[in-house]
Amino acid sequence: MKLYYITAAYAQLERGTLAERVRAGMDRARRQGRRLGRPGGTHREGFAEGWRELAPQISAGAVSRRRAARILGVSRSTIDRLLMRVS
Repeated sequence: MKLYYITAAYAQLERGTLAERVRAGMDRARRQGRRLGRPGGTHREGFAEGWRELAPQISAGAVSRRRAARILGVSRSTIDRLLMRVS
């Protein structure tokens, strides 16, 4: 039974140490100006070209927002946000 408690205490210590190192690494990355987290859908390769092609078609009513979102691989709300920036 004592071995169980010793192992549990060591695991808890190790978990705390690991979390501390992760936080330190994230802080260092922020100080270096790196962006953390998952990249947005609009940062994918080829998105800008596709958007330049589709934006006038959406405005003209030739392509629906939903269809444009499917083509570009993003959500409809992303399309709405992009259209608000253009307007």
